[in-house]
Amino acid sequence: MHQIDLRPIRFSDAPLLMKWENDPEVQAESFEKKTYCFQDILDLIDSAKSLEETGQLRLIIDVENEPIGTLDFFHWKKEEKEIEVGILIYPKELRGKGIASEVLRRSFDFLKLFSIERVIAMVNTQNQPSYRLFSKMFDQEEKTNEKGSTFDTELGTHSIFSKCLKNS
Repeated sequence: MHQIDLRPIRFSDAPLLMKWENDPEVQAESFEKKTYCFQDILDLIDSAKSLEETGQLRLIIDVENEPIGTLDFFHWKKEEKEIEVGILIYPKELRGKGIASEVLRRSFDFLKLFSIERVIAMVNTQNQPSYRLFSKMFDQEEKTNEKGSTFDTELGTHSIFSKCLKNS
């Protein structure tokens, strides 16, 4: 296994983040369809505070000291002790090599420090690498609302997965 590290985003990551965020293939698998300008990326980095301050956190995934993706936590519901997660491995040739699984496993202990007991992932069913990842590591929600655990949006069909951290 390669050396995998997680670190905060830095201003020097801005060109790479802009490339990733505006990549049509990445956007096709995402909830976000916005085209980012360089200032948007700088603002995103500048607003990156602690998880406790903002309820969200974006980390860069480095493999052998090279940035290859992001791990995002967002929509922290402190009272419910749950948070949502998203992960990007780029370029796509690096997907399916166990990097995302290792990153998620490592993040669970970190999240427990904030008393987070449940992690949620909403995955586009067309995004097969993410679907396989979360199917393997999380449980698919039985029923989350009247529509069930799979729902359609203008962005495609999505499944909801969750991971209980309380006893893991």
